Amino acid sequence: KADAEEKRTADVLDWFSKNWTAEKIDEKLLAEDPTLEGADLDFKRSAYISDLLITGQDLPDQSYADYLADKIYQKLYSE
Repeated sequence: KADAEEKRTADVLDWFSKNWTAEKIDEKLLAEDPTLEGADLDFKRSAYISDLLITGQDLPDQSYADYLADKIYQKLYSE
């Protein structure tokens, strides 16, 4: 079971990295609200990534989606 979960996680992260970049995410969020900045922008980024995972990869578990969103956020915005 752990191997299947690791593969699923790797597949989801791979799908995300092929379809989304930090620039694309920020472009979408700032188009909706050009005044976003600081902590508000950080929160919106995280929530949007989680939403993309839930809808794009049909993830039923919110906590799993949030966990992956956090990993993706760190990768995209901590470099």
